[in-house]
Amino acid sequence: MRRTRSGTSARLGTALLAAAVLASACGGGGDDPAGDGGAGAPCALPSGPVTEANNCKYPGQEITVSATPGGLLDGYKAAFGPLFEKTTGARINWVAQGPDVSVTKILAAAGGTPPVDVVLDSFPPVLTSAVENGAFQKIDPASVPNYAEVPPNAFAIEGYGAATWFYRIGQCYDAKKAAALPGGAPKTLDPWFDSDLGVGFPTPENTRWDLTVGTLAKNFGVGFDEPQKAVDRIRQIRGLKLYAASSESDQMLLNGDVGTVVTSDGRCAAMKENGADVAFGSLGLSIDGKSYDYIQSLTGPQIATGSKKVELAKALINTLFTAEALKPLITSLIYDPTQPSVQQIVKNDPKLAPYAWTDFDVLYANTFVDLERNRAAWVDAWRRTFQ
Repeated sequence: MRRTRSGTSARLGTALLAAAVLASACGGGGDDPAGDGGAGAPCALPSGPVTEANNCKYPGQEITVSATPGGLLDGYKAAFGPLFEKTTGARINWVAQGPDVSVTKILAAAGGTPPVDVVLDSFPPVLTSAVENGAFQKIDPASVPNYAEVPPNAFAIEGYGAATWFYRIGQCYDAKKAAALPGGAPKTLDPWFDSDLGVGFPTPENTRWDLTVGTLAKNFGVGFDEPQKAVDRIRQIRGLKLYAASSESDQMLLNGDVGTVVTSDGRCAAMKENGADVAFGSLGLSIDGKSYDYIQSLTGPQIATGSKKVELAKALINTLFTAEALKPLITSLIYDPTQPSVQQIVKNDPKLAPYAWTDFDVLYANTFVDLERNRAAWVDAWRRTFQ
């Protein structure tokens, strides 16, 4: 089974500041040749499965779509791409790049034609920064019929696109080492896991860092304007080992360098499926008087500001939110889908059912707008502490 996507990518931070002076990259979101994909009268999109008989038609038109290269892009191309092209007559121009790169290029093209029309895998904090800086446009949920069954918590930011799936950030630990511990599992955040095991923790280069340190700040009761206080608390973890690429965290655990790593459920599940004796456990969070086990990260498509293919983009998103389009991606990467019909596929698959997640009450979700506004100070505090 394929691993989940790498957690490493170029961070937005300073790139957003530089975006204003960047020249727009090669065009892909250009004018709609027929007009139907842009501001013209929208076609009535179908609810539920899409077919050649019921989907809106955009023959000969092209839409430029970005997705993170690797397993994620391959998963989109496996069924979703062909289904959309077959049922609409349009063509997808695929761009293999992470969402942060796409957002930077969209901002660089502000006032003109964006280089991509849809960013398929936007997630907080990239989504947070993108919305703050005007990279994405709002989507009326009523205009995408297949949003109807998606739960409200799938919308990370109100008024923007829904998440296709989510993953959980927790601790993936060596089950054999943990069995020798009191209780047979690692401790949670307080008192700082188990120092004898050693703990792998992400750095600012990793996409999980913002969500993790932001959540820990809330757990500590530290304000987002006090990054050094939160970083000093993290530094108290004995046996702390840092990783930038998510593949590094896998190797830390598999090689025995640490006994537990702060990572995603998908990466832990992939290691387990590949024969590793690992298990996924709680972080033991306490925020605003409520207990949480995991951090929730939502990932989904967004439409670029300035795109002239808005109606075509909505048809693309509506197609994505179907079981036929998502099944190959979800079942290969072991993500938790937000679409109920796809959730049922996961629950009915004996191999995937153990990884299905439905208890949203134990998931902590936050877009961390205030942290992203002050991210440079957070990264500076981290660098000074762990240099």
